[in-house]
Amino acid sequence: MDEMYLLLLLSGLCSLSSCVIEFKLFQNPMTWDEARAYCREECVDLATVDDMEEMQAALKAVKGGNGVWIGLQKGSQRRWHWSLTQKDFYKAGEKDYLIWGQQTDNNCGSYKNGLLYSVSCDRLYFAVCFDETKQGQDRYVLSSGKMDWMAAREYCRTHYTDLTSVRNEEESQILQEVVGAQQVWIGLFRDPWEWSDGSSSSFRHWMADLVVFTDLTVKECVIVRGSGRWEPQKCTDRRQFLCSCEKSFKQFHKVKISSKDSGLDLNDPAVKEAILKHTKQQLSGANVGVVQWSKHPDKREPDQSSSSGCKLFYS
Repeated sequence: MDEMYLLLLLSGLCSLSSCVIEFKLFQNPMTWDEARAYCREECVDLATVDDMEEMQAALKAVKGGNGVWIGLQKGSQRRWHWSLTQKDFYKAGEKDYLIWGQQTDNNCGSYKNGLLYSVSCDRLYFAVCFDETKQGQDRYVLSSGKMDWMAAREYCRTHYTDLTSVRNEEESQILQEVVGAQQVWIGLFRDPWEWSDGSSSSFRHWMADLVVFTDLTVKECVIVRGSGRWEPQKCTDRRQFLCSCEKSFKQFHKVKISSKDSGLDLNDPAVKEAILKHTKQQLSGANVGVVQWSKHPDKREPDQSSSSGCKLFYS
């Protein structure tokens, strides 16, 4: 009985809904618009960074480069965001739980007696940090000193997780128990920055002393420094850039093909070619570029009493 074992090495690109994204640095300097067009042609888009874990991955890809474009640009409209961006942290509707006491033209959010107040970011308040390593009320930590909003976020990210969010009425009640009647900083802020791929990510990692709530009429795009900190620059500057790219994958599948009761000769090149053609047809809708045989290096051609390993590759 002739038997042939095929080891299928399946490699290619995944769909956007399930793929793993990796960051790739391209060193040919381009303007921000040129870099975005290049990333969309060669990868997915200019890099989007969702949280600190992805920021560390992006920093590794930058490899110490100084001033690399990412996919953040200034839009024409300011929107409210929460500083804390961990995946699965918010249930449906919790990002939009905004119970205002007063909303002005200012861009930083404070909290008092269960209500939100937009105030100037340079005011000095105590801050409430969120500590993801704790449970219950212990997760909400009141700072020991007053500071402006940017300093408060830096403090909370350094010592805990981030400035706290207020996701629902229950969390608001806990905050009132922690802070009493005083007005405090929370992780709410408003800015006009937009990601090239349309992501709603509110993660920001600006230079520590940077004032980022700037004139909407000035077109700016964002670079990441070798330190990992971000800075707005003129979009017409020519710089290296970081793309979000789909990570290729490989899967191995062992398939046994038998000529039992078929009269097929698995030594016959025509039979192998027919199997190869059929396999290509079956994989035609799977983003396959190349399909080919590769004889296993330590196996002989199959005969009536032996088996042979073969590899079928596509990429």
